[in-house]
Amino acid sequence: MSCIDAEQLTVLSSVIAAEISRGLTAEETNILAALLSAVANNLALIAAMEQGSLSSKESQEKQQPSGSGQNQSGAIKFFPFK
Repeated sequence: MSCIDAEQLTVLSSVIAAEISRGLTAEETNILAALLSAVANNLALIAAMEQGSLSSKESQEKQQPSGSGQNQSGAIKFFPFK
């Protein structure tokens, strides 16, 4: 999302929140906010794991022959995404 700067993104998120919450009760707004917060946290976790996975793959390739299927400790790697 390099086509939008931080200030524009902040304004956009405020406008989206205001429009989504229009006509909702406080309880509905709270539930929706909690759901979207959970989604955001999961997206951040997925991104961190993918970034960490890329970094560890690069370091493993330097230390181990490719295709070994094991991490540095010798344990078999398992991650259900990708």
